[in-house]
Amino acid sequence: MSLPAPLLRPDSRASTPAQPRAWLIRLTTPAALLGIYGLLALGLFAATWTQPFSHVIGDGPDPPVFIWYLRWVPFALSHGFNPLFTSYVDFPDGINLMWQTSVPLLGLLLAPVTLTLGPIFAYNLLMTASMALAAWCAFLAFRRHVVRPWAAALGGLLFGFSPYMLAQSLGHPHVGVVFICPLMLIAFEEAVLRQTRSPWRLGAMVGGLAAAQLLISEELLLTQVLLAAMALAILIGLRPDQVRMRATYVLKVLGVAAGILALVAVWPLWMQFFGPQAVHGALAASNVFVTDVAGLLLPTSLQAIAPAALTAVTDRFSGSQYEAGAFLGLPLLVLLVLTVVRWWRTPVVQVASMLAALAAALSLGVTFHLGGVTTGVPAGLLALGFLAVGRTRAGRLTPVIFGLVWAGLATVPLLHNVVPSRLMLYAFLFASLLLAVLVDRWDFALTRRTMAAVAVAVVALLTLLPRIPFATSPANVPAFFSTGAVSTLPTGSVALVVPYAHEFESRAMLWQLSADLRFKMPEGYANRPG
Repeated sequence: MSLPAPLLRPDSRASTPAQPRAWLIRLTTPAALLGIYGLLALGLFAATWTQPFSHVIGDGPDPPVFIWYLRWVPFALSHGFNPLFTSYVDFPDGINLMWQTSVPLLGLLLAPVTLTLGPIFAYNLLMTASMALAAWCAFLAFRRHVVRPWAAALGGLLFGFSPYMLAQSLGHPHVGVVFICPLMLIAFEEAVLRQTRSPWRLGAMVGGLAAAQLLISEELLLTQVLLAAMALAILIGLRPDQVRMRATYVLKVLGVAAGILALVAVWPLWMQFFGPQAVHGALAASNVFVTDVAGLLLPTSLQAIAPAALTAVTDRFSGSQYEAGAFLGLPLLVLLVLTVVRWWRTPVVQVASMLAALAAALSLGVTFHLGGVTTGVPAGLLALGFLAVGRTRAGRLTPVIFGLVWAGLATVPLLHNVVPSRLMLYAFLFASLLLAVLVDRWDFALTRRTMAAVAVAVVALLTLLPRIPFATSPANVPAFFSTGAVSTLPTGSVALVVPYAHEFESRAMLWQLSADLRFKMPEGYANRPG
């Protein structure tokens, strides 16, 4: 589906900016920028990296669980066990790891680090690299829409170090390792808009990305498909005359991608739905892990500028701090509205703004939450708001898209297991793209309007700064498990460890790792049937 050139590259209106200095060119080359993002991530997590073998990035009961997953994959493969099932926790029945957030691909890729430097170090490396890679891949995606490389770099910085990423860095690598999302955005543009590559090669690339995403997070793969479907509907609304012309190419790409994904997914999905200890029903608590309306404007304790009076409100939000990553802030919202109003006729602004608004609205869940209070008012009423602001044929289609997806997330199996607050990932992705477009197209001549916009931008960036030092927690392991004393237990024996590992209590799983999985446990923090 072809759109006018502005969606793919800056339009002819945008004058070519002055030739940047050589040092700026060097800083915005992809390799150098990846290094800069990496250094920023190291600085953010410096409190952990001063002792990376004994402390863990984040807090709460979830990091030890993921550390366990990272160690299980190489352990299972070296012992001839099924890496997607284990009886080492919840013995004797065991758990189906496809019904957990077990990130098997990450466990495989990090196996050399895990086996040499330990699973705690590997986990810290994963969480640090996830931010740098997210920012860098977003830069690659945004660079296709701007002239100034540093505008794309700024957009990548916002995405990779967004409040969403900060919240998930507390202990959720399955939805915090998100570098595939911007790459999928590039693939979508290539398949639907540009259509200049071989559809067979592009389909193979899309299938490979989808297969990798499946083995990191099924939830993210599902929401990526959901966002792609919404984007496709919006594009059809913009240019319905191009559908027939472009459909054959898109179907070829989808066919190849589906074939490759099926080859990789057949065994994991068989294990999930037909293997032992398969789980049925909704996993996440309904209408709990959602975006609070106040959370869009009020900072949490993860932001550097967060007055106690405001965090007292955000601390009352339903769910957990892991999911409180929706903070955009009023200054950034002002910049985004300015971008939409000023460049609305540019297709990239239309599509990105509608997708950002849809993702943020869908993250609100089934009913509105305000200041930690569940109002009981259906969030689906936002469809009326979308109808009121629709200014184009595609804009008038937005309420229908929102209503259908909102109803699906509330009622349809599998979709009902999507945690609504995590859809803010896509709100930040497209908000970051809009910011890159704004910075790229703004005339930086010294005028009052420019000075005002720069002042708002500075305030926006200040409000989004993360609190340093970032949360870190000691991996306290009793000496019995980390010394030779544990050898008194026969290999493969069963031991009951106290405190008992169950919901929100995972220390025993970390201690079991410290004993190199010498014993099995009749306990574990995991999803099981019933």
